[in-house]
Amino acid sequence: MRDPRSTKDELLQQKGQFVDGGISTANNPSLQLLKTALMNGFAFGWKTGPENLVLVSVGTGLKRRNRGYARGFAATAAPFALAALASIMDDCNREVETLMQWFSLSPTARHIDGQIQSLAGEMLTPRPLLNYLRYNVQFDQDWMKEQLPALASDYSQQRLDRLEPMDQPRNMDELAKLAAAAADAQVLDSHFPAAFDI
Repeated sequence: MRDPRSTKDELLQQKGQFVDGGISTANNPSLQLLKTALMNGFAFGWKTGPENLVLVSVGTGLKRRNRGYARGFAATAAPFALAALASIMDDCNREVETLMQWFSLSPTARHIDGQIQSLAGEMLTPRPLLNYLRYNVQFDQDWMKEQLPALASDYSQQRLDRLEPMDQPRNMDELAKLAAAAADAQVLDSHFPAAFDI
């Protein structure tokens, strides 16, 4: 980075830390990408409408949502802080999916929760802004039975729980196998309008 006050070709040295984008509201970057495509400030000026935009989002897996229980602040703050951070990441992901499903045609829309469900038939804008396709795997045995029945018997909930830490090299081969099976089951030609055929 050049110092704007300098007339010489001097570079400023800056120190910092890189933090994974998942630890932000861009945990699922779909909404950020849509803003970039549509907001005047980014100057792309893309047209809205499902006949003009298809946004494909591929997730890295959703953990099982257990029922929570109240507990006091731990003797050390670290476990509490890590759990809070994971909860915030999960909330950000859910909020992005909710918004994206709310103003799009989304044949892959998932059940968000018992109150808003999948937002089927509910639209924030007078007409859909885009086609939104979200493909993901849930590390949940009930989801496996419904979405990947051929593999469900191979995956106990305990085995799925062990796959959640996706940064572990020991999990890579099994995660790749699950991802391939999910892609075969979830990605359909009918999801992609003919207008986008190349």
